[in-house]
Amino acid sequence: MKNLLPLLSFVLLAACVHAQNYSGPESVEFYKPNHHYYISNTQSHVILERDGAGTLSTFASGLVNGPHGLEIINDTLYACSGANLKAFQIPGGTLLYTVNTGATFLNGITHDTSGNIFATDFSGNKVYRINTKTHLSNVFVTGLTLSPNGIVYDSIDNKLVMVNWGNNAPVIAISLQDSSTSTLTSTTLDNCDGIIMTSLGEFIISSWGQNACNLFDHAFTSAMQTIVTGLHSPADLGYNNIGDTLAIPNSANNTIQFFALHQPNNIEQITQPQLQLQQSNHSIKVCGMLSGYLVCLFDVNGRMIACTHLDSIALPSDILLPMIVSVFDEKKNLLLSEKVM
Repeated sequence: MKNLLPLLSFVLLAACVHAQNYSGPESVEFYKPNHHYYISNTQSHVILERDGAGTLSTFASGLVNGPHGLEIINDTLYACSGANLKAFQIPGGTLLYTVNTGATFLNGITHDTSGNIFATDFSGNKVYRINTKTHLSNVFVTGLTLSPNGIVYDSIDNKLVMVNWGNNAPVIAISLQDSSTSTLTSTTLDNCDGIIMTSLGEFIISSWGQNACNLFDHAFTSAMQTIVTGLHSPADLGYNNIGDTLAIPNSANNTIQFFALHQPNNIEQITQPQLQLQQSNHSIKVCGMLSGYLVCLFDVNGRMIACTHLDSIALPSDILLPMIVSVFDEKKNLLLSEKVM
């Protein structure tokens, strides 16, 4: 049994895009169907679309405030713009509707699996909930002592995880049942901005004070790892869960930096007797799977394709075999790694 972490290398891609069109890049979202990135720009008040070749085009313009946080649900991109949440159609950028929440400054944004969007009010020290079906909004959390910034939905524990502006900013959990808050961990980080959750359930947080991105395990029990340094006011992070790539908007120097996360240096053939793979034309089933296990699919170059806590994982039709299926326990010990032909 081997631990996953020695196999991982955090590889900085040579894809730091110095596009002149970026103007105060704030938030990045990845759209799976076309593999495009969408970037909010707070100085030019536009949302840019970046295709697979790195070419930028204007997706939406004329946003008077911001835009700041972006979130994609199905074929709709939501943008925080002052007190308003704006919904745009993908593709094309047609404005579908606007919700005036009454907030002071909507900043971070995320969504759960029940059609609710949650947006932080940076200046009002609140979190708002917006129903994407009824377009109604309400204050979900109030009385926060720090300015709330980035926020992400934790699909594993069905809660919200939020970072804050200020010195030694703690990481906060928000219950979806009663909107109560609790401290997940204290930190030595200053002015935290963005947070994402990876396919492995880890959290990555950007901080202006350290100009860095830092990785935490899901339970916030292990020591923090600094994975990217030398940034320039890193803002609201984006995550490509197909390529397992972190997108970092450097708001101070108008660049976007892309950072490959989990890249196994050497995937060996490892088999545990209690675990067996059953392959069909379209999926792999893991027999003997236990609660807390994680199944990940890699291509032959070690690029993560997908991860799931279920006992079955789909084989994507657009990626050629062979692939590698790996199973990890709840402590990320590698239990099985087999090539799929």
